[in-house]
Amino acid sequence: MKKHGAKIAWSSIGKPKNEGGLGFKDMGVWNKASIAKHVWFLFSGGEGSMWCQWVKSYLLKGRSFWYVKIPSDPSWVWRKILQLRNIIFPLIKFKIGSGEKVSLWFDNWHPLGSLWSRFGPRIVYDAGLDLNSKVSSIISHGAWSWPFPNSWEIKEWIDSTPPSFKPMDSSQDSPLWCLTGDGDGSFSIQFTWDCWRDKGRKVPWNKLLWGPPFIPRNKCNVRWPYLTWLEYVELAVKSTKGRSLKPVIVKLSFMCTVYHIWIERNGDSWYLLQWNLPSTIMKLAPHSNVGRDMRDVSAPILRVE
Repeated sequence: MKKHGAKIAWSSIGKPKNEGGLGFKDMGVWNKASIAKHVWFLFSGGEGSMWCQWVKSYLLKGRSFWYVKIPSDPSWVWRKILQLRNIIFPLIKFKIGSGEKVSLWFDNWHPLGSLWSRFGPRIVYDAGLDLNSKVSSIISHGAWSWPFPNSWEIKEWIDSTPPSFKPMDSSQDSPLWCLTGDGDGSFSIQFTWDCWRDKGRKVPWNKLLWGPPFIPRNKCNVRWPYLTWLEYVELAVKSTKGRSLKPVIVKLSFMCTVYHIWIERNGDSWYLLQWNLPSTIMKLAPHSNVGRDMRDVSAPILRVE
């Protein structure tokens, strides 16, 4: 049995079909999106989740999720969750209501992001507040009650707060997921995966290979004009539109041709020798052939017997 290496990179076949791939999902990216959902549950009101309550009681113990260190002997799941904090943190923002559930120093509620990451532990000392303080500690009667500006860190913090950025103490704090399809701030694994994956350009020929054709019960013969390979693809795309018998048969004929060429491209050269085809048939055509006006090219001639 012959052993061959991979003929094409996984990153190419792991793209959607309309981008030239086989529709496989990159499980590494999908796993990251699934882990992000667990993190989202920790901030989006997971009181009804036993896992969230267990994490808050036995792993976090009142500390901020963003600040807790990775223990020396964590479980595999908890280690993976903590290792992804850097890419997840910018995606979870908070709309401040009463401020009772949002960490003052570690959560992403201010336009500057995490105040701890921005200014370090010095600002906690200068503000005279506790490390576990909530945003509610600087809210009084629906307005900001800033610490005394006795350092440049606190002055920058106050100056960087837009006048329109105000708390609404009559409502609850609400987390917002930045990667959303409809902009409502809710989490979606599918959309998060789609944003994180490597994207390719759209291809016009995906429906030639992945459409739902039916097998005709007629003998047919399709005669194609003499063109370059890229022009064949463009002509096939235009000639297989519709659901009548002719475009379906042309589509199946083109698919069979592509399949046999693919077999030859990845195996012995028996077909190429029998059909007297050049070995470079699957290579890209010169740039001079790309963009040729196909309106003057005749459509494939179909004869049904």
